Amino acid sequence: MLINFGKINLALKLFSKAFRGHKSKLILMTLLGLMGGFLGGIGISAVIPLFTFLIGGVADDFVSQTLIRIFSFFGLPYNLPLLLVLVALVFIIKAVLLFIANYLNAKASVDYERETRNLLFKQTIKADWPYLLHQKVGYLQTILFDDINGSAGILTGVSSSILTATSLIMYSAVALKISTEVTLVTLTLGVVLFFILKPIFYKVRKLSQDTSITSKEVSHHISQHVIGAKTVKASAAEEKIIKKSADY
Repeated sequence: MLINFGKINLALKLFSKAFRGHKSKLILMTLLGLMGGFLGGIGISAVIPLFTFLIGGVADDFVSQTLIRIFSFFGLPYNLPLLLVLVALVFIIKAVLLFIANYLNAKASVDYERETRNLLFKQTIKADWPYLLHQKVGYLQTILFDDINGSAGILTGVSSSILTATSLIMYSAVALKISTEVTLVTLTLGVVLFFILKPIFYKVRKLSQDTSITSKEVSHHISQHVIGAKTVKASAAEEKIIKKSADY
């Protein structure tokens, strides 16, 4: 299946243009996501030595041997209490980092929504009369609230993707050390499943576009007939309008 680099390039350009005022927040969120994923990988890796202690086995696996060397480097004894403290600290630090990342993400989304709504409304009000003549009642309201709100969700998606990708890399590295064959089979099945579900992803995206268009038409339909309610009553067109509303 060929990769459409044209679409990828267009998406990157649109993303850069839309969120260029939030580059510092995006960079910081990326760094926090990378650190969170890295710490998550360490925390999950430390579970293996914990089980080794609990079952009384020999710490001969890659993860346990690595932790033994780290403890030895800092002059600390390798025992269950210290290992539990390490795991707890790792997950606590990860939680703090994720909290900060989510806060920055929410702030960036709110700032983007406010700034974009103000900008679009200002440009619409100041637009030339020939342009305004072709605008439908209710369209602008739907764009300002629904479309911009959906666009702001891209920031959340980017932040989540960074964390997921980092965690995947870390967990895969640990899993490969434990069992290369099982890890490769699992990753292969994941890739196959992605391509099997790709038509569904496309269908969902198409439905989202149709929903956006329909929302604008509904908003226009409602606003138009509420404003012209007297004309609707005078022409006894209520049933036709109700029928059209039911169709929407």
